[in-house]
Amino acid sequence: MIPFYLCILLVIIQILFDTQVNNSADNRCGCECIERNRAGKCQRELCGLEHSKPDQAFFCSIPRPPLWPPLLQIPRPESRDVRGLRDDSCRRTGSCPVTILFTGNNRSLGTSMSLFLLFYVSVLVYLHWNLSSCFL
Repeated sequence: MIPFYLCILLVIIQILFDTQVNNSADNRCGCECIERNRAGKCQRELCGLEHSKPDQAFFCSIPRPPLWPPLLQIPRPESRDVRGLRDDSCRRTGSCPVTILFTGNNRSLGTSMSLFLLFYVSVLVYLHWNLSSCFL
């Protein structure tokens, strides 16, 4: 009987949360009216990040999110750090090495995990480009 009451309690908490917290204008993506009728009532509104306050931006959807996570967004060769290199000629040739930071207490585990990640990502990118060229 206790699981039944627990489920009922969770449903009540969810309903209260939806009606009290999610119903607030501050907890929605910002909108702007772009077309009004003669009575002044909004007919069509446009919602998005550009119409939101900073507090509302969290609730806006991202229409086309990036395909790769931020960890794998490698900078262009001309933007890479060359402080540890003998010369910056790699910027002209586009062959500058990439520095990827990883943290943790176990250096050997971090090194092996980063090599594992980069190996499989490079294989997936290679396969993606080769397979996508077959269908063009």
